[in-house]
Amino acid sequence: MQAGVLWARRWARTGLALTVCASALALGGAHIRVVLVATFVVACSGALGFAGGTLRRVPAPALLMSALGAYCLLQSLPLPMGLLRVLSPSAADAWSRSLLPFHESVGVGSLSLDPGASSVEAAKWCGYAVAFTLASSFGRRRGATPVVALVFASALAVALATLGHRLVGASRVFGLYAPEFGTSSVQIGPILNPNCLAGYLVLGALCGLGFMLSSASLGPRWLWGIATAVIAGVVVLSVSRGGVGALLVGIIAFAIFSTRATIARERARRLKWYDWAGVGAALVAAAVFSVLGVDASWHELLQKDTDKLRMWAWVLPMVRDFPLFGVGRGAFESAFPFYKPVANNLVYSHPENLVAQWVCEWGIGVGLAAIGLFAWLLRPSRLGLGKYLSASGALIGVFALLLQNFVDFSLELFAPALAVTVVLGACWGQTGGGGSPNSPRALARLDGLWAPALVGLALLSVALAVVRGSVPVAQERLAVQNQYRRLSVEDAGATKEMWGALRSAIERHPAEPFFPRLGAALAVRLGNVEPLPWIDRSLERCAVDSRTHWILAYTLHQHQHLPQALLEARLAVEYDSSLAATVGGAVARWSPRLEDIERAAPPGPSGSQVRYFAARELDPIAHGALREELLRRAIQHDPRFLQGRRALADELLLGFGTERCEGEAEARCEAEILAQSRALDRLQPDSAAGSEVLGKLLAKAQRGAEADRVLSVRCPELTEQERVKCWRTLLFAVREGNGSSAMVIRAAQHLVKAACLVDQGCENALIQAGEAMAKLEEWPTALDYFERAARRTQTVQALLKVAEAADKLGRLQIAERALALAASRSGSNEALAGQIEKRRQNLLRSVFIDRPSGRP
Repeated sequence: MQAGVLWARRWARTGLALTVCASALALGGAHIRVVLVATFVVACSGALGFAGGTLRRVPAPALLMSALGAYCLLQSLPLPMGLLRVLSPSAADAWSRSLLPFHESVGVGSLSLDPGASSVEAAKWCGYAVAFTLASSFGRRRGATPVVALVFASALAVALATLGHRLVGASRVFGLYAPEFGTSSVQIGPILNPNCLAGYLVLGALCGLGFMLSSASLGPRWLWGIATAVIAGVVVLSVSRGGVGALLVGIIAFAIFSTRATIARERARRLKWYDWAGVGAALVAAAVFSVLGVDASWHELLQKDTDKLRMWAWVLPMVRDFPLFGVGRGAFESAFPFYKPVANNLVYSHPENLVAQWVCEWGIGVGLAAIGLFAWLLRPSRLGLGKYLSASGALIGVFALLLQNFVDFSLELFAPALAVTVVLGACWGQTGGGGSPNSPRALARLDGLWAPALVGLALLSVALAVVRGSVPVAQERLAVQNQYRRLSVEDAGATKEMWGALRSAIERHPAEPFFPRLGAALAVRLGNVEPLPWIDRSLERCAVDSRTHWILAYTLHQHQHLPQALLEARLAVEYDSSLAATVGGAVARWSPRLEDIERAAPPGPSGSQVRYFAARELDPIAHGALREELLRRAIQHDPRFLQGRRALADELLLGFGTERCEGEAEARCEAEILAQSRALDRLQPDSAAGSEVLGKLLAKAQRGAEADRVLSVRCPELTEQERVKCWRTLLFAVREGNGSSAMVIRAAQHLVKAACLVDQGCENALIQAGEAMAKLEEWPTALDYFERAARRTQTVQALLKVAEAADKLGRLQIAERALALAASRSGSNEALAGQIEKRRQNLLRSVFIDRPSGRP
């Protein structure tokens, strides 16, 4: 019997430790499957702890966590629509109208607008309750040190893995998982979100600081210092402003609390001068590591984006609409688009503020009550802050992490929240927060009932989450979108499956605007389904959805309502400037008239882009004057619009020498082209754009000598990359602008030198230089350039140029060999191979027939 008890206790500890470490390395628990498996393992560990006698007393904070988990389950329960209208009218409205595009009514709904997500949150909170209870039991028996060391080791493993991914430039996590929602290569690692990564490591770094000075420290203190320095450095590398700020506050708070009398005596008994030297060296290493590692990322730390600070104001309307029961725990992501005040295409998964999150998802009463009760039960004095260095470092890390969660979200991720839970539980148990062993018999019997009930609730919530919430809204959006992209509307069966997938997604996430928008797009593609009900539902849930406004514009145009279509197109671009290219091109096709295109162009830079892309869509011959006017207006509304200035200059150059720029208009065209060239030079002094415009103008005007004089001074002043473009323009200008042979030769030399020095289109530069020499009939120099180009890559183009120049010089052996190589490299292009073979036969004929052989 005793062996079985010890076995159960050992595996209860092992299960909790494995869950803490494995959840952090498995993307921090970002995926639902990881969360459900981890929660199941924690619940099983709790069952083993109960069997081993370590899970008898359930602490008050764990009871509060389990109550919140049960409340999440209540939020997810289906209710009759009549009752739901009484309890939460806004939730009832969202549910009752969700299937209107299908012309169906909804009879039941839940307090949560995402019941599956609420079920997952219930499982998480019940898992936290079991983990807190287990950690409290361990802390009561062995103190908090082993649990704090576990969290520190887990944070160190995450930091080292993150550094390893960054050093090798990994694009997959551990070479296996490719992020579904895209992230930069510097953020690839076990925890992909930089704010969550920073939060987890802040907790680990403060745990390490406590061990550096604690008498409970195992091994050399300098080793703890180096490990802590690595973790702190990765916090800075995460470029999370909230994380870096929380780390600095935590270090300052730890320095203050470490002067307390009890801690000072502990420190004085153990620390020697070389310990302090090791600690100081570690801190210096952390600072140097951070400064060297962050390099170009400082601008991200110092950016002035304050959207997350305004989320408080953004969520207030949601709180007013759902004051009693909230939108449902975990439902913020799909419910918030209805209240989003900014026009962008971003998805806000969290308000990035712990208080705002709880209040809008649980309701005002439950959210504020939970915050108040946690603050009272887990107050610093009750957890023993200031009594032990190792525990104090961990507690300060917890409070620093809580501070970060007022501007970032990290505790919504499973791994950081679990780490905080076990640290708090261990400190609760170490200080006797769980109560006296000699409690009254009635309370003891009650304690004996709470533990199995807690484990059973955790297992039940996991089972419900598996059934109802295994696919979160973000993954469902991606899955349905991919199904839509693969869909062939001619396949009736696949189309029916697509409608079924949309219906299922809406039933699981009734407030999400993406699925009605996809339904509208599908209706437009099919042509036999009216898209307006879908558009109406999508805009009802998110009035600033740019894509939906664009679908509405397209639909209105199909219904011959051009003025309304243009206004909706304008709104789409106002809400998302990335649609300017699509809208500009479409509007130009709908109505190539200035007043109609102007109606679709919003004020500011986005409107200039609409005009620019509309001008590009129009035919330059039939609508040359309109293109020119649109580009002028684009520049007028956005003087810094470089693309527009370059396009206007090209448009005027296209008309140079035609009736648009003849006679008196020629001087005007030239003056305006020069004005655009000077503006490009002023706005982009390091770019060759202005020089390219000037070179083309001087080539058109047959003023190659002037181009040589001006650009020969301008080109060397540019950067290496832009210098190549400038010399190429000069070569074109002097060659086409009646420049002298010396000018062409000099420009060709400059171009080849610049391009091959930085290896930027060296082969093309050599071919262009050779062509310029060929035009001057400088065939020896031309052949040299062509041969140098062919030696670099042996492309068909370069080899044909070699053959042509060699033939002109009578070097027929070189020409024949170049043609043979070109034929071998033509591949499956039969037409090209035939042309090369024909040229080769002509060359051989000239050798044996047309030219004398010198023999009888």
